[in-house]
Amino acid sequence: MTQNDSDVVFSFESALDRKSIGRYQFFIFFLCFICLVFDGYDAYAMAYVAPLLRVDLALNHSSIGQAFSASLVGMFVGAIVLSPIADILGRRKVTVAALLVSGLSMLASAKAQIFGELFIARALTGFGLGVILPNALSICAEFAPSKRRFLTVMLVSLGMSAGGAIGGPVAALLISSSGWRGVFVAGGLASIMVAFCMAFWMPESLNFLIRREGNLSTSAQRIAVKVFGPGIAASLTPFSAPASTKGAPFLELFAHRRTLQTLCIWAIAFCNLLCLYLLASWLPILCQEAGLGYRDAALATSVMQIGGLAGVLLLGSLARRTNPKLVLLVGYVIGAAAIYAVVPTLHMGIGPLAVATFVAGTSIIGGQAGIQAVGLDLYPQAVHSTGMGWALGVGRLGSVCGPILAGELMMRGLSTQSVVNLGAIAALIGGISTGFLFLLDIRLRRNQRVTTVTENNQRAMIRTHT
Repeated sequence: MTQNDSDVVFSFESALDRKSIGRYQFFIFFLCFICLVFDGYDAYAMAYVAPLLRVDLALNHSSIGQAFSASLVGMFVGAIVLSPIADILGRRKVTVAALLVSGLSMLASAKAQIFGELFIARALTGFGLGVILPNALSICAEFAPSKRRFLTVMLVSLGMSAGGAIGGPVAALLISSSGWRGVFVAGGLASIMVAFCMAFWMPESLNFLIRREGNLSTSAQRIAVKVFGPGIAASLTPFSAPASTKGAPFLELFAHRRTLQTLCIWAIAFCNLLCLYLLASWLPILCQEAGLGYRDAALATSVMQIGGLAGVLLLGSLARRTNPKLVLLVGYVIGAAAIYAVVPTLHMGIGPLAVATFVAGTSIIGGQAGIQAVGLDLYPQAVHSTGMGWALGVGRLGSVCGPILAGELMMRGLSTQSVVNLGAIAALIGGISTGFLFLLDIRLRRNQRVTTVTENNQRAMIRTHT
């Protein structure tokens, strides 16, 4: 912004677009990133301890599958129940409460002595985790300029993959010193610590503050001062909030011809998380049953998360040059091939297996971040948490189905390749859904161009007659 801009009244969003990203915005993005790091650690903790936990609690394949899915069911419920509440009560408050619930439940998981106790503790952990991702990304998107919003959201999404990647080596270290229970204790304490950090330093959604307190919201003005400085912040009074929605936030997901796009995003999210959690949950066990040691199993799982980090950077970079939906489509096709290759490489050693899991992580985990960025761009700010909460909630159904189906298929004697093929097929279906979303996008842009040309012609005719 220039000095003369302080004499002009801007909306908050237009003012963001007129300035470079400042230190306070970077600090907000960092807080969201750290929040997702521990979210990622908690989400994958069960996979890291599964081989030892199965022996200690005498669990069979079916029980392990149910234990995996307990937290995923909790995530589904948390995403669809708490996300709309966040749009009503405030995203920061709900995120802090969710971190506390997940942290305390992680500590309860460390005390579990029987399967029932573990199942309840993991379900409560998932309930808290379910709302953290959509809320953190919604706050991130709100403070990012529109031209950099897609890339910013994808980069902050790296926190999930970073937490999963760091979790492997950390889990191996903790297991050697404290056993599998130490993994849950560390995750629980870390989540509680992050909750207090979020409570003290994370700002509330400006859109929420304006809707609650009105255009002269003093809380929103204080945040604006931190973002722009006192001079520019004064030009933002009164604030202009984004258009409010009428009725239930959920119904807004299908308003203004968004029904097909919403259903496509739900289908992509379902298939994406089915692939991701099937591999993340069962890969350590499949590695051990193939004769690989625990360290190699943890390494293969961590490499998949590292691939996710690379995938977010690669897909984010490509999305700036072409249509993001086309990038996701190609990524899912490559991911399907990589998932299919996991089983053959199990018997080739850790090197080929690491390559297969790295490519799968690049496509599938990178694709997950892409879904979130596309979804945030589709919905208005007032229902960001609701829109992404429902997308992730439907995705959690896929994450529940993946581990359970894998466990049941293995109990019925199906081959390992057949079980992993389930993930490859889901990746292809996700690619088809992305392709349909891409075609809808092309159609929408074509209609907009036709409308623009028609309006220009009408104006020209009016000028000619006058």
